[in-house]
Formats: sequence, C-alpha cells, structure tokens
Amino acid sequence: MEIETVIQELKGIGAVLNNKSNKLKCYLFGSALISNYPNDIDILVLYDSVAELKGFKAKINSVEKAFPLHLSYFTYSEEKELNFIKNQNAELIF
Repeated sequence: MEIETVIQELKGIGAVLNNKSNKLKCYLFGSALISNYPNDIDILVLYDSVAELKGFKAKINSVEKAFPLHLSYFTYSEEKELNFIKNQNAELIF
C-alpha cells in the first residue's frame, strides 16, 4: 500500500481547501504509522464547520476509491476533550 501516495494526495487537498480560509487539519494514526503493510489507513480530520467538512468530503472521494481509508471526523472541541492526537501519537499531514 502506498501510504506516501495517500499523504501526498491529502496534502494536495489540504492546500486547495486551506487556501479558501478553511481550518481543516488531517492527521495520520493507527497501524499505518508502525507497519509497512497496514490493512487500512487511519485518518483523523479536524474541522470547525460542517461547510468545511462538506468541501473535504467532496475532494476525498477519489482517494477513498483508490485506497482503504478509515476516516474519523472530530470537531476541534471533541479532539480537545478526548486528547485523541496525543493518545494516538497521530502525525500531522496538513
């Protein structure tokens, strides 16, 4: 599985969306951080508004078709409450 390809695709999406004043952030977590052959690629998406999320979902569709992504969507306040990034040792993609 080409994790680097997925990361580059996500960075491209992030560059397009974040140029439009979005505050989306994506993190990689789970087995993709520790295995060369993960079953899926776990991605955390942080967002402020539903409108931001809709834009991301529209762009991520083609990547989801090509790779086994497992997407988790949290608001910034949900992430803060759960401290998910720290607990999962998630790595920032964009």
